[in-house]
Amino acid sequence: PTAFLPEARSMSGAATPQLAVGVRSQVLHKFYTFEHDLGVWAFGSVQVLKERRTGSLKTCKAVQKSLLRDAPGAAVRIKKLCELRHPLLCGFTEVLEDLQHYFLISPKLEGGDVGEWLEKTSQEDSMVEEHACAAYIAQVLVALAYCHGMSVYHLDLRSSSVLLTSRESDARAMLSDTGLALALDPECPHVRNADGAHIAPELRRTGRLVSGGAPDLWSVGSLAQAMLIGDEVHGFAKDSELWAFRSKGSRNFVRQLLQAEGKRPTAAAALQHPWLRSISVRQHLGGPNDCIKDDVVERLVCYMQAILLIPVELAHRDLDRLRGDFVRIDLDSDGFISAKAAQALLVLRGSLEVQARRAVDLADVRGTGVLEFSALAAAALLADMLPTFWASCEAEDLAMRLQKLFFEAFGDEKGVEPVQLHHLQRSVMTSIGRLMENHSGVNYAEVLSAFDEEPEIDRDSLLPRLSAANGCGTPLHYAAGRPPAPEEEEQTSWLWPQSSSFGLFRSCGLYGDAPRTSRNSESRRSCSGDWEYDDDDD
Repeated sequence: PTAFLPEARSMSGAATPQLAVGVRSQVLHKFYTFEHDLGVWAFGSVQVLKERRTGSLKTCKAVQKSLLRDAPGAAVRIKKLCELRHPLLCGFTEVLEDLQHYFLISPKLEGGDVGEWLEKTSQEDSMVEEHACAAYIAQVLVALAYCHGMSVYHLDLRSSSVLLTSRESDARAMLSDTGLALALDPECPHVRNADGAHIAPELRRTGRLVSGGAPDLWSVGSLAQAMLIGDEVHGFAKDSELWAFRSKGSRNFVRQLLQAEGKRPTAAAALQHPWLRSISVRQHLGGPNDCIKDDVVERLVCYMQAILLIPVELAHRDLDRLRGDFVRIDLDSDGFISAKAAQALLVLRGSLEVQARRAVDLADVRGTGVLEFSALAAAALLADMLPTFWASCEAEDLAMRLQKLFFEAFGDEKGVEPVQLHHLQRSVMTSIGRLMENHSGVNYAEVLSAFDEEPEIDRDSLLPRLSAANGCGTPLHYAAGRPPAPEEEEQTSWLWPQSSSFGLFRSCGLYGDAPRTSRNSESRRSCSGDWEYDDDDD
């Protein structure tokens, strides 16, 4: 028998019956065989198909043309969405049509979606591990940062929009349906009329079109809250008793995203929140059959050496021009540009495309796909060091090449080690060093605090010390500001230090077991001079 869903709505918002069975079409039958129905969505039915040629499973979303205000225009916009390519996007691979429907084909992932995962967790009366929540949210933000950089916005991001590649704990989270709401109808009445905590307040105001990615950040905050405490209320669940079982960092992250329009961070900026600083998404950036090395420590050491070498290896005019280009491209003024834009700037500067691509990839330590200015400057130096035949070099190999240059630049005339710390301090504080400090969030005194206990720096201490410093003195380290007292929390900037147990990059012994830079235990301040949480504080 045919089932109907009376709550399904047309593009005008009026209730419209929707068939709860998948559409059978000769267009589909030519390339696919029917497997089973999944249900319905706002514009039609959803079913699982098997591709005849490969045997792989696909998800097919049918769109009834009669529900669209401008069906031909929608088709053009949907086909443009097929051009989006990112490892953390589950995009449409094909768009087919018959007289009554468009058929949107995308991969069928084995792990289901986050909504199903949360429902199962709730039925088991258990809570999701916080690290898993942070990992999935970070991956969603990386995908959003890419899409927002392409001026594509989701506007209907909910738990069922985040798909999992498997049912294992290390599954990749992939964002689906990005841009679909606006592609089907730019006025999005189905979003405005939708019920759900994931819909941003500004989208509920009828008669007002919303541009930009702010509504998506509200949705991410709502998703994070649902994952952390299970509440799907509209807005920040400040009084939930379940926050007692979560870190202050996670609570602050959710609160900052569930703010009024105009106060939320961008996707790129949200990735820098201390709650997510320990998350690297690099291992999830390859294809399904790729083996991606999560070489965050090696990349960090390359980045830190580049930061030290910039004052003596780059020309002031070159760096100043690069800064001007960065500001010009940073259209939303959040302090970040996309990796693609960074590559274009390096090519404009004179690098080969293959060099620019590899240099930017190395400087993007965590694999977020966005770079702030210090990372762009580091990428510029790395590109200069990458001859064509080095364009595919491993981060560990480049770290050794940078180490050689370090001792040539800061050692005596013959490049003989050790390097004296007082000489290094004078060498980096050039006009270029001051430009870096003024415009890139670098503090060379804090960077060099990694060597406070060793006035002489040799090959045995350079890389271990930089690795152990965890990006201290750079934007990779935790942001400035003491943690807020409970009564101050609502007025405090969203960037504040989190528990030291969430250190950015834990030493893995790659360059030896170097002791941590000494800290003043009496004042309990980090190497950047900022109050730092103890484990018990969280």
